[in-house]
Amino acid sequence: VDTTETFLSSMAFPSLSQADEEDLTALMMAFDSDLAPMVGQQVTLDSSNGATVGGRIAQMITSASTSFVSPVIGASLNECDLIVSGHDGAGAPRGWLYRPPPDDDFLDDTGGTLSDSALRALVGSQGPLTYSCVPPGSGLRMGINRDRDIHHDGVDNCPDAHNDVQTDTDGDTSGDACDQDDDNDTLLDVYETGTGVFNSPFDTGTDPLLTDTDGDSFDDDVEIASGTDPNNASDSPATGVPALSLFGLLVLGGALGFSAWFALRRNATGTAA
Repeated sequence: VDTTETFLSSMAFPSLSQADEEDLTALMMAFDSDLAPMVGQQVTLDSSNGATVGGRIAQMITSASTSFVSPVIGASLNECDLIVSGHDGAGAPRGWLYRPPPDDDFLDDTGGTLSDSALRALVGSQGPLTYSCVPPGSGLRMGINRDRDIHHDGVDNCPDAHNDVQTDTDGDTSGDACDQDDDNDTLLDVYETGTGVFNSPFDTGTDPLLTDTDGDSFDDDVEIASGTDPNNASDSPATGVPALSLFGLLVLGGALGFSAWFALRRNATGTAA
């Protein structure tokens, strides 16, 4: 959403007339604050409007380099932090943060840097870029490191969860801090309770970091489906232990089906459901 007007004209506000939208926009922009006037300004650059919005982007860069004293936030600030949001050639989200002189460049969410002109040139190959002047001090979090750990979003295996260590037990590029199935055995971590005692498919007692908790060469999900104890190496599908009852199979099928659906949905959206 590039402007307040666009936001108010969305389907979220179906009863607003054009006049209502204009009045509400004026009211929202009139709220007094302790911040510089450039805070909250936003513009989107695309491959066809460079001549129109180029001047506004230059003003934003100037504001992000101009000293400002806020009685509330404090001194040693600039008028705003300037962030840029866009996508790479494959459609994955990308972010940049402007660094004032002496750097005078844009730090991206992988740790690389680009000049102003080089960043603007990306619209030709990677699509539109939205420039936003945000409150001073908030640019790093809003632009390139939203969980505020030591890893920028573009190289963070859990950009929404603080995880300096970046542990990824199952090697699926989703870190343990945000992965719902750390050992990739189709059993959600919340059901692998680690007690060593199997109670049900929703309280398996298995280790959420091991695909084969009892080390009998049968993965935990396979043992549960076979009706054997995934915490006991002497009780495995190889011993011919009877399978679960019909009721147990129905419960298990529902649990595994939900786990698979949940994992697929999370992988598709990049976030936990």
